[in-house]
This record gives sequence, C-alpha cells and structure tokens, in this order.
Amino acid sequence: MAHPPNRAYYEACAGRWACQLDFAITDWRAWRGSRMALVGRLNLLALAAAVRIARLRLDTSVDVNDAARGEVVHTTRVSKWGLTLMRSIDRITLDANGRDATMRVAMSFFPLLWRAERFPSAAATIDASARRADYRIPWFGGEMHQSGALSADGATVTLVQATEFSRGVQVLRRVGNPPCPPFAKGGDVAGSAHA
Repeated sequence: MAHPPNRAYYEACAGRWACQLDFAITDWRAWRGSRMALVGRLNLLALAAAVRIARLRLDTSVDVNDAARGEVVHTTRVSKWGLTLMRSIDRITLDANGRDATMRVAMSFFPLLWRAERFPSAAATIDASARRADYRIPWFGGEMHQSGALSADGATVTLVQATEFSRGVQVLRRVGNPPCPPFAKGGDVAGSAHA
C-alpha cells in the first residue's frame, strides 16, 4: 500500500544527517526591531558570531518508528569540539490529510541546556512528490520559514531557513546508510509519479 506524502517524506529522511552550520544575521535593523525577547536575540547573535569564528557542526536525526501511528521525532544538535551549543527535539504529528504536519519544538542553548524553551506549534506542508517540505515555525517571537528539499538519490537534504533578519542554508548529508532506500517498492507515494 502506498504511503501519503507526509509519511513518505519523513520515512525517506529517516536516519542521521550532518553538515557544517550556516547561519547569518542579514538585516541588523530588523534584528534590533524584532519582537524577539532580548535573551533570544542574544542567543542568535552568539550563534551568528560562533558560525563566523568557528566551524560549527549540525547533527540531526529523524526517527520514524511511530510513523504508522502518525508520529515522527526529529532531533537537532549544534556543537563544536563535542560541546553541545544548541539542541532541539521536535515532535511531528502527521495529519490524516496526507500532506500536512504539526511540529512541536523544544530548544535549549548552552550553557542552559537543561532549560528547554517550548515554541508554539509549527505548521508544515509536504508536496505531492514527497520530496519537499515547507514549514512556518514560530521562533523567538517571530517566524522562520524553512523549506526542505530531499535530493533525488536521497543522499542530501537542503534546508533554507529564513526570518526577517537572518538566513541559513544547510546541506545535510546522510551519515551512514538509510534505514531503507527512499521510495522502495511498497513505499511509493500515493498519487505520485513514483507510484
């Protein structure tokens, strides 16, 4: 039986991914004028400075063990020399309509890694090909638009993350082998060209 696009996308992204972190503040006036709390702005300022000074590593994982029940867990870790600077756990609920998902984010920053900040739920839409996901993420009092594109061979995911004052482009590469080949027989996307 073919899976709907939202499940097929996350199943194709299952496993571990990594890249060098890309993040920059692109509009200082918008950054200063944002509704973001001072602590959030300082966290992002520190992150932007760290990216310029040092090569930070971005590790992420997608766990689809509960995808059949409509739940996916996505984790993210930003680190340098093994020291965690930021981490998040995202719980993604797949919508029964087959295209949408809701993501609940809990994020923490060094040195207060024990204190996770919970963000309002984010909305995601997965395209019919199950190769692209678009997110609207409430982020420190503003909104981040994130688009994710899975390569045809399933070896990379390119994330473009943008706010009114920042931008980052992450080209995540698969770490190790995928749990199963994307779009393997029996896992094709319902209604897609792959079916």
